[in-house]
Amino acid sequence: MFYCNLEHTTKKAIKTRSGKVKNAATAKNRFHYMTRTSHFKNYKENASEQIEFVRSGNMPNFAEGKPAEFWEAADIYERSNGRTCSSLIVALPKELNQAQRIELAEAFITEFADRYQYPFTCAIHNHAGSLGGQEQPHLHFMYSERHVDGIERTAEQFFKRYNPKDPQKGGAQKLTADVLGMGKAQLQLYRQKTEELINESLMRYAPIKIVEIKGIQVEVPSLVSCLSNKEYNKKYGTQLKDVPVMNKALRFARENEPELMVKREEMVAEINRLRAENYYELYQSFYEAELQRQNRVETPRTRQHDHAKAQLWLLQKRMQDRLLENPSRHHSRELIYSDLCAYVEHLNTGHFDRVEKLDYLGQLQLQLQALSTQGVEIYHELEGLQQQIIGRQEVLVVPPIKNTPENKQEPDDDFSPGF
Repeated sequence: MFYCNLEHTTKKAIKTRSGKVKNAATAKNRFHYMTRTSHFKNYKENASEQIEFVRSGNMPNFAEGKPAEFWEAADIYERSNGRTCSSLIVALPKELNQAQRIELAEAFITEFADRYQYPFTCAIHNHAGSLGGQEQPHLHFMYSERHVDGIERTAEQFFKRYNPKDPQKGGAQKLTADVLGMGKAQLQLYRQKTEELINESLMRYAPIKIVEIKGIQVEVPSLVSCLSNKEYNKKYGTQLKDVPVMNKALRFARENEPELMVKREEMVAEINRLRAENYYELYQSFYEAELQRQNRVETPRTRQHDHAKAQLWLLQKRMQDRLLENPSRHHSRELIYSDLCAYVEHLNTGHFDRVEKLDYLGQLQLQLQALSTQGVEIYHELEGLQQQIIGRQEVLVVPPIKNTPENKQEPDDDFSPGF
């Protein structure tokens, strides 16, 4: 699972219960919260928190090198009820180290800001969780939808209405979700791209992680998928259970609050029990394989074999996800081609016997052929690989994709979503 949410900050006034009128959340305040500057410099959580990365960029000329001034200008000059900023919040994998998380954040900058020259500020916060003390790194990413087009404008003019006939006289154009062709699907598209970026980073740096199942340390693929257990169960037919959320009163219970302490320990035990059950539901085959492995002598050959099996599972999931996201696309083989080549390479180098290879390809065939309207194409592809095994071919080969006009992609449009 992973967390990704998009929020919008709008310039408006709100009335409090006492009848007073005050400004709602502001872009400048969010900037200082993210960067832990100004009145957030001594924020109460700072003692247990680390700011791993802060960067701002794509600022217009009047705010070059002065991001705080840009966000303050957005609050001042943006029209009433207009968006002053949008903010993406993403949980980052604790399996990555700090340098790798920063590299992942830079990939977010490229995809979500640089592509459209959006002014942005982002930061990685990291603190220990209240249960277990594990790291909880997360990315805050705020951007303005006003596209920086190279025209020199004052702060006031930058936030005026765009003039398509004479851009020099108007403000910077807003590239909203509607303008970019995303519409109401924006959050879904952002979440899909977030999942893709995280998994690409995990595949590169931390393809395997260790979980404890029934008291045994088990190596499993490191992969994120879906936002909730309900969504994952629907997608993959599992029966994962939701883990209850502990409220602050229990989470921060003190020794002089014995009743709360008892309830806290009971809830911690329940949370750990459900997590263990979910791990078993997700990784039963890896748990059983680990039991078998512990009863044999470990060698470089067996370690390579176990690593290859984990990679096959990971690649199968990736191919499933790509086909699920594009069920009606023609040439489905192109969507999964690179992953299929990697899959076959692991079959070739992972010390699998002929029966195991046939079994893995047969399972993959069943999993993939029903996920696309072009399932016959994939079925024949995998059937051909199985025939290579039956024909005693030692090294399996995936036929290359032919270069047809239909396979050529149009160059990216500056205002296309790109994902």
